[in-house]
Amino acid sequence: MKKSNLIIIISFILVIAVAASFMLFKKSGSSDNAENEIGTVAYAESGEIPTVGYGDKETDGHKEAKKALFESEPTKEKNQEPREYKTMPMDDALFIGDSRTVGLSDYGKIEGAEFFSDVGMSVYNIFDKNVKVSSVGRVSLKNLLENNEYSKIYLMLGINEAGYEIAQTVEKYEQLVDFVKEKEPDAKIFIMANLHVSNAKSSSGSYINNKTLDKINEGISAFAQKDNVFFLDVNELFDDNNRGLAPSKTGDGVHLYAKYYVEWGKWIVDRSAQIWEENGF
Repeated sequence: MKKSNLIIIISFILVIAVAASFMLFKKSGSSDNAENEIGTVAYAESGEIPTVGYGDKETDGHKEAKKALFESEPTKEKNQEPREYKTMPMDDALFIGDSRTVGLSDYGKIEGAEFFSDVGMSVYNIFDKNVKVSSVGRVSLKNLLENNEYSKIYLMLGINEAGYEIAQTVEKYEQLVDFVKEKEPDAKIFIMANLHVSNAKSSSGSYINNKTLDKINEGISAFAQKDNVFFLDVNELFDDNNRGLAPSKTGDGVHLYAKYYVEWGKWIVDRSAQIWEENGF
């Protein structure tokens, strides 16, 4: 073989190798960007403690990513018997919470209820936030409670606080409960346990893990000793056999698929109706 031909062949092989490497790198980068678009972790205002959400800004890209995350077809479950749920009016209910309560607002189909919920919300920033509420527009929690009356108020916070000292978080949470009781003295308050994350997410090395969430849930469950305060733990509905959020019910290990928010909404109404009956309200 002539030397010139050998050089041409070697050059051709090198060009193919470089092109293949570039395509592989580009594919890898696209995957990372897709994960960032979902935005399962964003940073809090302090810049120190990460918060869980699905995107800081509702751009078209974030909306599409959120839709893909929640509306992907979940794994079909075998031998799942339909549940029977009680019903009761929820047009006098207010839900307060973080991104998973946003999901409940978007997909839970709790007719008539209002939601004061936002990505990244925590007991540390809740009084600083102005949130869009369907009936009144953008408002602070203080103004919302002072100018509206609710018979049922549901609180679910804690996952964004997992990086803080637990006793401090529980203390701040209790201050929030007392504030709500002061502004809405006739309301029944439902403290909702934080949903577990999947065991894969829990064991990933993040500060967000089920051991921490269980400690927070245990701390806030004590508030149910107060008058007209009740504790609801929905993990019985969504946990797998290892006490983690079942992988078939979540796309990111943190948030539920849309169809399970519907089930969660029914479960909340059902448990509320039971408490109403048991206490003769």
